[in-house]
Amino acid sequence: MGGVPQPRLRLGAQALPDDVLRRGREDGRGVVLAVSTTGRVMTVLGPVSEAELGVTLPHEHVMCDMARSMYVPHPDARQRAAAERPITLDELWRVRERPLEQRDNLSLTEEDVAARELDHFRAAGGGTVVDCTVRGLYPDPAALVRLSRATGVHIVLGTGYYVARTHSAGMDDKTVEEIADEFVGDLTEGIDGTGVRAGLIGELGIGGLTAFEGISSFAEVGPNELKVLRAAARAHLRTGVAISLHPPRSRVRGVPRSRLACGALDLLDRDGVPPDRVVVGHLDGSWDEDLRVHREIAERGSYVEYDVWGWNDLYWPARRDGFLHDARRIELVVGMLEAGHVERLLLAHDICTRHRLRRYGGHGYDYLLRFGVEMLRANGVGPEAIRTMMVTNPARVLSVAGSPDAPATGDAVPTAAAAR
Repeated sequence: MGGVPQPRLRLGAQALPDDVLRRGREDGRGVVLAVSTTGRVMTVLGPVSEAELGVTLPHEHVMCDMARSMYVPHPDARQRAAAERPITLDELWRVRERPLEQRDNLSLTEEDVAARELDHFRAAGGGTVVDCTVRGLYPDPAALVRLSRATGVHIVLGTGYYVARTHSAGMDDKTVEEIADEFVGDLTEGIDGTGVRAGLIGELGIGGLTAFEGISSFAEVGPNELKVLRAAARAHLRTGVAISLHPPRSRVRGVPRSRLACGALDLLDRDGVPPDRVVVGHLDGSWDEDLRVHREIAERGSYVEYDVWGWNDLYWPARRDGFLHDARRIELVVGMLEAGHVERLLLAHDICTRHRLRRYGGHGYDYLLRFGVEMLRANGVGPEAIRTMMVTNPARVLSVAGSPDAPATGDAVPTAAAAR
């Protein structure tokens, strides 16, 4: 970009370099994005036209408490005490080295902090955040209602179950149809009596055991996770709402999680889910990732999601693996674009820990808009491709046409508890 500041066009809740969002028509507020307006998207405040979403992050966590289900106290008292210290500047080195082992780092429960983080996103040009916090990660629908109202950011909440180790007691006894009914209820009536409706099925956790374990093949996925997948397929067929996957991570070197994700796509396909209603997340979450498999997924019609932007320093010594660096993410994006798959790419950060928030020294939800767009453009990615990945594609994923059990088109009516 030659160090020259790019002109920015304010679009209500979204702003980008002006040529990124040039297509559209002027109205009294600015620009109406050039996307279809036939579908509706369910946010925590009710349904909106997909044209209102603007720049969208399709995989994040805003209010989430993984510490309740994922934190395992270290058996050594000294190590345990270190892991349970509050996050301070003096302790940030420890958090960055072992982010998933620090108790407080696993809790996104500070509503005032979340509001400031969303304000940063909106100020950078953001319009919508999808909170993929499902059962097992402890979502807070009522807080999301308050945050959306306070910040002006659209928030879409997912429904589903995370990986098996986070499932609640009684999961073994639930049938596929009972789980499907739960999902449909969340999508059409509201989550846990709040009246706040979900707008996405997922993220659905598949084969995730711990940060240091995985599976060798999709055939090893546990029975409850398979029930959740089949229930998601039934819920989709009843509502039309898209599905987002948290795919398995193989313990076998050289077997990318994208290859294992194809097993989930096969199952959903057999159960009648169109490939273009499925998002495969975290495909930038391992050094073993293979661009050829990503292209195969896109050729099936499903969405390839690179959603860990900005997390460049995660390494698991026990697995000799870690997240990709943004430089490699850019290579993957360029490789997908060269293969003609711009309409099957989604970009996000998957912020799920405190140390990735700006308040705690991280990059925040505005990272892609603030710096990622600049990196992409410096590597030859044009403004129209950026607009497609960050505006058009997520709007298409989240949009639902009318169907008998689909989310209603009237305004959502959160309960009094959710509204407070």
